[in-house]
Amino acid sequence: MELRERLRSLKSSSSSPKSFEKPSPLPYLLPLENSHGLTYFADKIYIDYHGQIDLRNFPDSTSDTVRFLSLDDSLGEIRSNDLLFLDIETTGTSGGAGTFAFLVGLGFVDQGYFQVRQYFLHDLSQESSFLHAISEFVARFPYLVTYNGKCFDAQILKTRYLLHRRDDPLAAKQHIDMLFIARRLWKRSFRDCDLINLERNVLGFYRADDIPGFLIPSAYTDYLRFANSSLIQQVIHHNQWDILSLAVLFARACQLASSSELSSVEHFSLSLICQRQKQFAKAIEHQMKALDGSEGILQTEILIALARNLRRISDPDRMKWLVSRVETQFHDSELSRRLAILCEHDLKDYSAALRFTEAQISRLEKFRGIATKHDSYEEWKRRQQRLTTKTLRSKDRHQEKIF
Repeated sequence: MELRERLRSLKSSSSSPKSFEKPSPLPYLLPLENSHGLTYFADKIYIDYHGQIDLRNFPDSTSDTVRFLSLDDSLGEIRSNDLLFLDIETTGTSGGAGTFAFLVGLGFVDQGYFQVRQYFLHDLSQESSFLHAISEFVARFPYLVTYNGKCFDAQILKTRYLLHRRDDPLAAKQHIDMLFIARRLWKRSFRDCDLINLERNVLGFYRADDIPGFLIPSAYTDYLRFANSSLIQQVIHHNQWDILSLAVLFARACQLASSSELSSVEHFSLSLICQRQKQFAKAIEHQMKALDGSEGILQTEILIALARNLRRISDPDRMKWLVSRVETQFHDSELSRRLAILCEHDLKDYSAALRFTEAQISRLEKFRGIATKHDSYEEWKRRQQRLTTKTLRSKDRHQEKIF
């Protein structure tokens, strides 16, 4: 048999490639035509509570509060109508040119009501129309709020616009990433600052019949390849919940900054934000309140922060109060060091500084095997020698004045 005949027989016997069914538009999405083609979207207005926030009367956030929480003094005047809450669903988490954003959810406030607009990429060939619709919608919002969006959501969309040789509509917006605010406020209470974890523990909201995030890319793949839309509506609901929780967590954080009914952990978290902005007097107020009801490691962290901040504002009366409070209870090495410095250099109370120093030396001599990075035995011995000399000189001067 000639080679040509053999190839012909192989071709005729091979099975033809499987053809995939064209995905059909979903009935709960509306068509939107523009100059680039066709895309689909969904709108929803919320008239209920979510995490103790009334979505019919979404609270305004003061500009000063947002600047304070975000540590960003460049932010201008902010009204609730200026905020655009964004969350996307993608075909993967690795990023790069092969990752598509197939669902873009946009939350906003209009006439007091919280609303969500979602754009769905029903056909990859229509991505240009999809991106154009998003660009037109987001143009009127000067502020963008996301959850880890600076590292993920905004970067994915930036890549998609770049591949279509179009300007990124999010690039010029002032971006507030709620993940960093959430970590500052709640990391000490809840180690995991995942959005779903915070919506349960901070907002008191529990999702029902939610699709796990790791299933979302495969749900979209099934829709494109096999026209299987059974999970797409769950993906849309998942995205809506993400946007709602992002917006309500943002509002809750702004309320927290001005609330008087806070836990010890919340007071301390706010005090650390004050410290970073050099608002030391305000930080001390929060730390004094945080001491009530605190214990263990948290109490030690608060006392260390207090010792540092009282030195910064030179408040001798509260320094003396702090020394008298700590002397009667156990304290760790770093706290002892801070208080020894405070007593030696600010209060000139060398005897008290020496007591803190000798207590740590005794501890190190007893527990040499569990020393920390602050527990340099030689450093403490040098401090002891210096303070012993200063204490003796102080006593001599005192006796000279008497005589």
